[in-house]
Amino acid sequence: MPQISSLVPVGFGPKGVMLSLYGRALDCQTGKGECPGFTTYSAWQSSIQTLGSGQLQQVIGFGDPIKAFSVVLNNSSENLVGAVRSGRLETSSVFTGNQTGVHLAKAFGPDTSIRTGIDNLIRWDSNSAFYDPLSFYAVATQRIRINDERSPWFSSLYLTAGIGNGDYRPIEQIVQAQTAALRSAGCATYGFTPKKPCSQDAFNRAIQSGSNYGTINPIGSLGLEVYKGVNLITEWTGRNLNLGMSWRPVPQWGFVITPMVQSLVQNCEYAGCKVPMPGAEGRFALPSSVLTQRARLSVQASVEVKF
Repeated sequence: MPQISSLVPVGFGPKGVMLSLYGRALDCQTGKGECPGFTTYSAWQSSIQTLGSGQLQQVIGFGDPIKAFSVVLNNSSENLVGAVRSGRLETSSVFTGNQTGVHLAKAFGPDTSIRTGIDNLIRWDSNSAFYDPLSFYAVATQRIRINDERSPWFSSLYLTAGIGNGDYRPIEQIVQAQTAALRSAGCATYGFTPKKPCSQDAFNRAIQSGSNYGTINPIGSLGLEVYKGVNLITEWTGRNLNLGMSWRPVPQWGFVITPMVQSLVQNCEYAGCKVPMPGAEGRFALPSSVLTQRARLSVQASVEVKF
């Protein structure tokens, strides 16, 4: 079936063994630099070259979520994508930056399931500069059968609600946590200049520490099967609102395409937001490198095989 969310985890887990391969591309990755507004097509293409990102994800799931539970392991390989794109793939760097999440799902019948996990829990090397945040989540998903598939139109609605931290936080909360970690490590940050600059390694580790876990926030998604093989998706990631669709072009194949429009709400991901920072007086603008001037575009393609 098509996806019922993009970035927000859903409660369902596989029965038996399932292998999946996901490829995801984002036209502008906040953190690399401020995402510029749309002007011309050529300018947008140019910004993709410097600010775009890609990720490969390999997933294995197994178990029986109704009789017991399902286990899902997902490994992401963002650094591998960058190496392939630049044409400088080296054997020594294949596993650099790889990170594996661990997840458990429990179903209560065919339409109701819960799931919890930690993204990026297992890290394959010690270089903290490469890693995405450690993010905990717990969600429940309910399928509402609208017409019991008597018609291919509007057969099901999928509701997901839960909590998460780490990457499932507003950008201002992440920057505030990073600021506190930098100050604690003796690194220069908002309202604080140490007598001696900290090392790059200390800076990277502080940023990583502040990015991990942190404040719990609500997350959720809604997926509507408008036609058999086509779902409309909207989701709240804890950071912003995304909207898109998911399409399974051939019902017999486990191939799914999911384009999305991200960052639809002009909150602190956009310029002009000033927030208090730990240990500093007043309110401060967030770094421009984590901001966007527009909604961002992503597309995900996945292939699933079940045994």
